[in-house]
Amino acid sequence: MVSLNSARTVEAHLSNTSQTAAPVSASTSPSTGRDDLPTFCYGVHGHVDPGLIPRVLEMVAKRGLVPTAFHAVQSHNAQQVPELTIDMQVDGLNPMTAEVMAEAMRQIPCVSDVYFSARRRSQ
Repeated sequence: MVSLNSARTVEAHLSNTSQTAAPVSASTSPSTGRDDLPTFCYGVHGHVDPGLIPRVLEMVAKRGLVPTAFHAVQSHNAQQVPELTIDMQVDGLNPMTAEVMAEAMRQIPCVSDVYFSARRRSQ
């Protein structure tokens, strides 16, 4: 647990350093040309595992993006085996990166299926 005094010390130390870090966002970065890229929709099915959601989100986060939509639900398949279904939409990916990302998701140990498609964003 961090006390208030130690948090202030860390904050003061960070404000005195010559290097500052700012979060990367579309509003603070120059135009990246991502507006003309499609929205990619991913459907991930896998075994119920507490590590599945963060592993899927990591695929997006390590590219500096945040999903525009994310939904996860635990259910049972036709054989009554519990499974986790994740639906996610991501803007700002080029088609090759989106495909590589889908293939990387297929390599996650508890994933059984990954589906993805592209749709053009409405203007």
